[in-house]
Parts: sequence; structure tokens; C-alpha cells
Amino acid sequence: MDKKAEYMNFPITILQGAFKDIREKVDSIMSYATYKHSLGLEFGNESQRMKEAAKFFSITFGNIERAMQKAKEIHDSVKKGTPFASVRLKMLWDYYNNPKKEADIACFCAFCAIKSMLGDKGYVKTNKSLVIARMFGLVNIKSEEPQKKMFSASAAHRFINSLGGRVGVNQITGAIRSGELMAEKSASGYEIKEADLIKWAVKYADMPEPDNSAEQLMRKYSMRYHIDNVLLELQTNWGLKLYSDHSRGFYLSFTKSLEELAVISIEDKVKSKSKILSQERAKAKESALRKLGLSLK
Repeated sequence: MDKKAEYMNFPITILQGAFKDIREKVDSIMSYATYKHSLGLEFGNESQRMKEAAKFFSITFGNIERAMQKAKEIHDSVKKGTPFASVRLKMLWDYYNNPKKEADIACFCAFCAIKSMLGDKGYVKTNKSLVIARMFGLVNIKSEEPQKKMFSASAAHRFINSLGGRVGVNQITGAIRSGELMAEKSASGYEIKEADLIKWAVKYADMPEPDNSAEQLMRKYSMRYHIDNVLLELQTNWGLKLYSDHSRGFYLSFTKSLEELAVISIEDKVKSKSKILSQERAKAKESALRKLGLSLK
């Protein structure tokens, strides 16, 4: 019997826009993870490897070529050092097939955020600001700007239509040649900045004005009440263990007990105090030798 996958790994940046359309984001996760797995297969052409990878995850794509192209674009946009999250396929299918409320999406994104921080480690010490940033697909603190996207003419066409606009590839290339749409010429074709593309599409391609819901939601979950409720739900129903002892940040784990996290916290405090004392002794010795006119050996 062939081994089937239970988890999917994906870059945390995929979560950008998850609150707006969680089903589409799960679709992106599945496309990406399948394509990534296909890159490690030896036999067959690109499409055949993608189909074989889809079997490994027990996924049937309606249009496997489109899924592969979508995955390639995500794959090529992932920067070195981007953290990855690992999530059970069962959970992904739940969020793909069943309607979810904002609170459900917040918990899913926070779960993925914490998983991206844990990686292969049993526990991690972190803070709310980083959890919130990762919830919204950012790599670092919330002040970081989302990764700037560049589109080819064909990718721009798909992007605009996915957001409710109506445009063809020829219209886009024509707008570029006329100077109506800003773009940079490259060896492989045109490269269009996301901001320029959106501005043009709103005016010429019947695309609705983008809203700032993600920014508003990020501000909302940056408030203590809301993020505390999310973390409480993860502790109550998602298996998260969180330990804090009146110090900056807190310890998180899905595999260690609260007692184990408490031991780690105390040990870290002792190590920190010991290091500080050692540094203070070294400074005191250096100061005393200087006063005595002796050299430090």
C-alpha cells in the first residue's frame, strides 16, 4: 500500500489575505505543497510529476495545469529564510470544505503562525507581536510590509480577474505599450508592480476598489482582548500549551506539558541571571585593575 501524506508544509506568506478568502488560501497551500513535492520526484515530465504528487496527497485538481502555474508563482516568490508551517491535511480540508467565521480563521492563522515559529523545535519563546505578524502572513514584526509582488502580463490577467475585474492579456500588453500601465521590460517579458497594476485595473478593468480589511483586522488583533481570546481558544481546544511567568514573552509548545515549559522558563532565567552576574564580575575586575594601574590578563 502506498504511503499517503498527513501534513502539508507551506510558506507563512501564503496567509496574506486569508481573512478575506480562507478557501482560496487553502487551495493555494494545496497547490504549492503538491508542486513542491513534485519537484523531488524523478520520473515523468512536469505534469506527470504533478499528478503523481497529487495522488500522494489524495488530491484531485479540476485543472492541474492551472494549479501548477499558480504553485510556480508562489514558489518563485518565496524569499530565502521565509518560515514554513506544517498543518494536517485533515485540518486543511475542513477549512476548504466548511464555512468558517472570522474567529475560526483567526485561530487557524494563529495556529499556523505558531507552527511556523516552532518548526522542528519542541518549544519556542516568542511574543504576541510576532504571533500577530505571522497570522497575517508577515515574516517579522507587524510593521513589516507584505512582500511586494511583480506580475507578468498573463499573471496580471489572472490576478485582476480573481479580484472581480474583467480584462484580457492583450488589453494589458496594449496598456503597457501605450504607457497607460507602468511596467518594466525584462528578458522574459514585462514585470508589473502590484500597486501599479491595482491602480490601473480599478480605472480600466472594472476591478472593485481594494479594501483595507486586512490592516483593520491586524489592528483589531493587536488589541490585547482579541489576541488573548485567540490564544485562549488555542489552549482550550487546539492543544497549545502556553507558559508565562511575568517576563517578556511566553513559551509555546504543542508537545511539552506546562510543567516542562515552567522548568525551561526557570532554567532560562537562572542562565540569564548567571550570565549577567558573570558580566558584572568581569566589569568589576577590569575596573579594579584599571584603578591599580595593572593590565588585564
